[in-house]
Amino acid sequence: MAKEKFLLAYSGGLDTSIIIPWLLEHYDCEVVAYCGEVGVGVDHDYLEKKALKCGAIKCIIEDITDEFVSDFVYPTLKANAVYEGKYLLGTSMARPVIAKHFVEAAHANGCTTIVHGCTGKGNDQVRFELSIKALDPDMKILAPWRIWDIKSRDEEIGTFGTSLTKVWTLRILLMSLTSTRSLSSWFPLKRHPILLHM
Repeated sequence: MAKEKFLLAYSGGLDTSIIIPWLLEHYDCEVVAYCGEVGVGVDHDYLEKKALKCGAIKCIIEDITDEFVSDFVYPTLKANAVYEGKYLLGTSMARPVIAKHFVEAAHANGCTTIVHGCTGKGNDQVRFELSIKALDPDMKILAPWRIWDIKSRDEEIGTFGTSLTKVWTLRILLMSLTSTRSLSSWFPLKRHPILLHM
C-alpha cells in the first residue's frame, strides 16, 4: 500500500528542516518539500540537497516572483495599503501567493496534507491556513509546532538540529572567509522590471 504524501512548506531553515525527520518518525508518510521563491534569492542546489538529506523524497523550488509582483506587490502599492498607517505589508502579502502554489503542488504530487513550520509567534499560520482552506477546503493542514513536545529553539537544536546547525554555521563561516562581500550579498533581493519603473 502506498504511503500518504505530505507537502511541507520548506525554507531550508532549522524549523522546517527538523520537521522532515519528525514527520517520518511520527507518520507513515513521504515528504515532498516545497519552496516558493518570491524574489529573495534561493540557493537551489543547497536547498534541494538539504531537503533530501533530511529525508524528503523530492524538493520543488518554484520561482513565483513574477506572479507575486504583478498580482500582489503592484496592486498593494497602487492601493497604498499600509497596516495601521505605518507598517508596510511585506511578508504578509507573499503568504497568499505561496499558499496558492502549496495547494497546486500538493494536488500535482498527490499530497493529502500540507505541513507548515509556523511557530505560532505571528500571523503567518493564519495567513497560510486560511488561504489554503479557501483554495481547497478538504486539504488537511498539519502544524507540528502546535502538537509536538519541542517548545524552544534550544530544545529544537538539541532534539534534531545539532548536525543541521553545524552545517549552516560552517557554511556561513566559509562564506565569510572566502568572500569580502557582506552576508547580505549572499541573499540578494531580485530587482523586478515592474518595480524598476514605478
